[in-house]
Amino acid sequence: MFRWLVQASLVIVLVVPWRVLASGEERITVCNEAQLEQSLARAADDTTIEFSCSGTIFLHTVKTIRKNLILDASRNVVTLDGQNRTAILRIENGASVTIKGLAFVNGRAESGGDAINNRGLLTLIDCLFTGHQHAIVNFNGLSIINSRFINNTGNAIYNAAKLDVKNSVFDGNGRGIDNGSGQATVADSTFRNNKTRPHEIGAGIANSGLLSVSASSFYGNAAEQGGAIGNHRAGQVSLSNSRLINNQQSNCFGPIREARNNIEWPDQTCGDSKN
Repeated sequence: MFRWLVQASLVIVLVVPWRVLASGEERITVCNEAQLEQSLARAADDTTIEFSCSGTIFLHTVKTIRKNLILDASRNVVTLDGQNRTAILRIENGASVTIKGLAFVNGRAESGGDAINNRGLLTLIDCLFTGHQHAIVNFNGLSIINSRFINNTGNAIYNAAKLDVKNSVFDGNGRGIDNGSGQATVADSTFRNNKTRPHEIGAGIANSGLLSVSASSFYGNAAEQGGAIGNHRAGQVSLSNSRLINNQQSNCFGPIREARNNIEWPDQTCGDSKN
């Protein structure tokens, strides 16, 4: 009898899942559109949706988020692919969303952001955006940390509200950031090889709002004027502790309200800079 109980106990141990989901957690175990939709639908406010799979999720429709959620793919390699036929995510007003470790590729929107159209409060950590026209359009609050924007043909980010960028890379886009009418802060980031269409300014950053840039690098960006930073209309720019090297045609265009401790080459068009 005792021997039978021990064997039964061992069987019970073997069938226990490797990690029990805590309250407020949802897991995607197979990387496909159906599981993503089901998890988004089931999740209550303040749920963490964990991707425990790796792979590409091919999307046929945009996914709309109206809840407070965390989407966490940081332990795996997960790509959301719009297949050049649909936008990928729409964050609605009132939602607070954090996304970790996701790649967004090949989104297409009729208007707004091809990858993400944001009207909520959105934080992106360790994410990749590539293959879009305008990757993100922001109308509320957007924070970006340790993320990459590579080879998007238009604006990697269009900002009309509040934007905070840290430790991120903008490479080979039609423009890194267009700060249309918002307030943008950029720190410890790199802008290289971005190139606008003819007769446009600011391939790294174009500004019409309030812009603060610190400890960042601009290399080889190209625009009609201000390859690194173009400031126009009533825009205000603060630029400090940054490197602006070999941007065409000229490093900066328009007034730089405050400039400190920057290094420029070959021209000095960004205010108080050093060769």
